[in-house]
Parts: sequence; C-alpha cells; structure tokens
Amino acid sequence: MELLAASDFCDLAELSSQFCSIGFGNFAHGQIGYFSSYPDDFQKMYFENNWLSLDPVVQKCAPRAMTFEWDGHDPRANPVMSTARDFGLHNGISFSSQIAGSGLIVSYAGPSKLSETAGAEAVRLLRRSHLHRLTLNAMRLSQEQCELVALFANGMRASHVAHYYEVSEDAIKLRKRRIEAILGVNNFLAAVHVCAVAGVTVDF
Repeated sequence: MELLAASDFCDLAELSSQFCSIGFGNFAHGQIGYFSSYPDDFQKMYFENNWLSLDPVVQKCAPRAMTFEWDGHDPRANPVMSTARDFGLHNGISFSSQIAGSGLIVSYAGPSKLSETAGAEAVRLLRRSHLHRLTLNAMRLSQEQCELVALFANGMRASHVAHYYEVSEDAIKLRKRRIEAILGVNNFLAAVHVCAVAGVTVDF
C-alpha cells in the first residue's frame, strides 16, 4: 500500500477535528493508497492483522458509493470495530465514491458523531476530491498517449486509430489499457472523460 500525504486530500482530512482515515485506489485488487490520523497503535494492529479484508467499512463501501454509519454495526461481531472502540473510536461515519473502478473512502471517527452539516460537506468534498485526484493522474500521460485519447475523443474508431499509427487494433487496445492503468480507471470511456476534465488537449 502507498502512504498518501494529508495534503493529497487536505479538504477531507481537515473537515473534522476527530480522527480521519482515507483510502484511495482499486480496493478490489488491493492497489490502494491511504492516509490515517487514527492512533498509531491502532494502525499498527490493523495492518499487522491484515484487517483490511475484515473491515466492515471497506466491505460495505468499496463496491459502491454510499454512506455507512458505524453505529449500525455490532462492534462485538468484528475485531476491527471492537478494537476501534477500545481506542475511543465509539462513533464513526464513512463515505465512499466510485468512478470506473476507482474507489475513494473517507471515514471520520471519535468520541462524538459528525454533525449533519459536516456530513453534507464531506459528501460534497468527496465527489470533488475523487475526480480531482484522477485528473492529476492525467498529467502523467505522455504526449503520444494524450494524442491517442484525443483521437478517440474526436470520434475516431479503433480501426482508424490503428491505421493512423500504422499498427494493429490489438496494439491500440494494449495502449488504451496502459492509459487506463495510469489514470486508475477500468474503461476507456472514463479515461477520455477524466482527460477532458483535466484539460488534456493535443494540437493536430
């Protein structure tokens, strides 16, 4: 797992004075980055025991966009939640966003609940931060990769793009998959959208 800096999602991390954790990436394949201000001892236990696979927040939120309130879960039924309570994390709420296989989960926990106003702000920031993080990945594309995205964005079919580069359609499919991997999405339509939002343009 990659350790994220708080500055990567500063709006989300600073929303509450309570503890905060953020996970970003492809949860299905375990390719995620994380930031956490939870107690160090709790984090150590979490990773030493591989609790990512047991964490009800990840189980509930990773496959979909939703809000998950911790008090709807019996803490005695899961070592993650029971241990969290031992560290004073009695109340918690988690929000998740999904964009073409890319997940973003943010959790706030502490002795008191997040206010309704702060919760609404968290949802707004979550959606904005998720797409922004993906657009930052678009800056990692090469000029040729940006050109390929632009060709498809302008309505060219795979056969025409293959002819343009004088390669096979299979070679174009491989290049598209590489672009998807860099952006962190699982389909090329989403890749084109992310690049459009990022303002990736090419002059022909």
